[in-house]
Amino acid sequence: MQMSEAAELRKAWKEKGNPPCDHPNRPDKEYYLGTSTGDYVCSICGYSGHKDSFKYF
Repeated sequence: MQMSEAAELRKAWKEKGNPPCDHPNRPDKEYYLGTSTGDYVCSICGYSGHKDSFKYF
């Protein structure tokens, strides 16, 4: 997932009141202009972080 897509997810999630998310799905790799950032993104809320931040990895 591109960083810009993750930013849009975070924005939409915040507009929903920023409810808690336990990142229930396997995260997507995060990319910036086609290059991996080394981080992963929750496809539900847009949270971005190291793979250890996700319980379902």
